[in-house]
Amino acid sequence: MDAPLPGIGPWDEITRSHALWHFSFWGPDAERLVKGRERFISIASERICGAIRRNSTKLAAHYAGLYAKPGAMHAAFEQFKAFDQDAADNKALVAKGPLTMPVLAIAANNRSIYDGGGHARGRDRVTSA
Repeated sequence: MDAPLPGIGPWDEITRSHALWHFSFWGPDAERLVKGRERFISIASERICGAIRRNSTKLAAHYAGLYAKPGAMHAAFEQFKAFDQDAADNKALVAKGPLTMPVLAIAANNRSIYDGGGHARGRDRVTSA
């Protein structure tokens, strides 16, 4: 997944973007707002992730059924709630210095970890095959 890491690079700007409101969408109020609207959340999630397919109506219904199960939306929202702690943990890890072991990163579907200059965004010592 070509996605930002909490606390690293432009994370703070990303979380302040009105277009990416879902990073802060969690808690009892969020759960009350979506109760009974799980199908909408399923479709919106697919659009956010760019995963719209020919059979998206069938998939949306499938995921809506899963989201409608007791505790499912609460669990889904908890991942967003955890981003603040993830950001703090990642900043502390980055402060210790670069990783010493090799890391494999693969990009596809017109996405890239590279900034166009041969460097991974926010990283150095990058080589490619």
